[in-house]
Amino acid sequence: MSFFMPNKLNPQGQKLLTIIIALPVFVSSTYVLYKRVVLEEDPRRHVPHRNETNDLLAQFEADMEKERRQQQQHQEQPRS
Repeated sequence: MSFFMPNKLNPQGQKLLTIIIALPVFVSSTYVLYKRVVLEEDPRRHVPHRNETNDLLAQFEADMEKERRQQQQHQEQPRS
């Protein structure tokens, strides 16, 4: 615990610090377990959402493909 507390604590202070840190973790994990076991709720699942970066990349690729087609059509046109 010395990595975030520069001063040494007496044993009673160390116990109190342990309780302060462990109690919220214990309570929240107990609540989640209670909801799953007693209330029979499904665990939360990660729902993939649309990513703006992926949308921009898809738009860029579509624009590049459109530009390639236009260049090919321009090259295929007979010159007078």
